[in-house]
Amino acid sequence: MFTRNFHAGLIAVAAISALTAATGVHAQGQGGMGKGLIERADGNGDGKLSLDEYKAGRAQRFSRMDADSDGKLSLAEIDQAAQGMPRRSEMLKAADTNGDGLVTLEEFNASSKGEFAHLDADKDGFVTADELAAMMKR
Repeated sequence: MFTRNFHAGLIAVAAISALTAATGVHAQGQGGMGKGLIERADGNGDGKLSLDEYKAGRAQRFSRMDADSDGKLSLAEIDQAAQGMPRRSEMLKAADTNGDGLVTLEEFNASSKGEFAHLDADKDGFVTADELAAMMKR
């Protein structure tokens, strides 16, 4: 039970962090952040995020984090990009599926679908501001 809850927590932190950094939005109080994240990552303006829009935000996040543009994230790059984000080393370790101490875009994106599914509370294929705000309250 602890492992599942810990993993779910890491997914939520990673997902919200990816959206926050990709969109340039920072905490704005209860619910405001969720709406702001959705508005900025919502490519087609329908007020919700599809999996494709979520993945596009993650790709932007990866690009911003990859300071030396080598296509891999080191722990130093993650530390620099995610200052103040809890458990970033655990997230790197989880994303580093081949154990080389670096995270490629493929490794970074491998968890996208699972993160998106976790955020999509009603399982309709979209993440809304309400779903994101509810996740941030947990």
